[in-house]
Amino acid sequence: MSEKTTLNLCKIALPRWADFPTLELYMDQVTGLLDNYLSFMRHECDEKEKIVTPSIINNYVKQGMIPPPVKKKYSKEHLAKLVILCTLKQVMPLSSLSIILDTMLKNEKLDTVYNNFCDDFEKAVEENLVYISDKSPKYDENIETALKLSIKSSSAKLVADAILDKN
Repeated sequence: MSEKTTLNLCKIALPRWADFPTLELYMDQVTGLLDNYLSFMRHECDEKEKIVTPSIINNYVKQGMIPPPVKKKYSKEHLAKLVILCTLKQVMPLSSLSIILDTMLKNEKLDTVYNNFCDDFEKAVEENLVYISDKSPKYDENIETALKLSIKSSSAKLVADAILDKN
């Protein structure tokens, strides 16, 4: 892993609810903002990679994951849900994310759910950064560490799926 990637991971700071624009935004503004917020997800070798596209957002609307825009404008509610969905879509199916969000929103307001998500995500990244050594380990050690983290991620997903299946 390059030093640049490590530094980017150390700097992950998702915007909090209060950081979102108070004005509603058009699609191109939403995709640009989200692309900036989630730039840490971009692969280092592809600086032009789009994290969020209009088709992704439209798909989330069609699936009922986010409400439709009002007069083609998106609100803080849209932004918060999109950050959560785009961050977690790599590890959970959208149907599972929908169940989780719907359940969480029965008990808490979206601003609280979203801010807690940001805190939990940043804490998890910080906890996993301990696997990146300050010294330059051998390539084989890096690969073994990547495998162990992948196993940890996969097993956590299995447990999350079991929890959702149980409810």
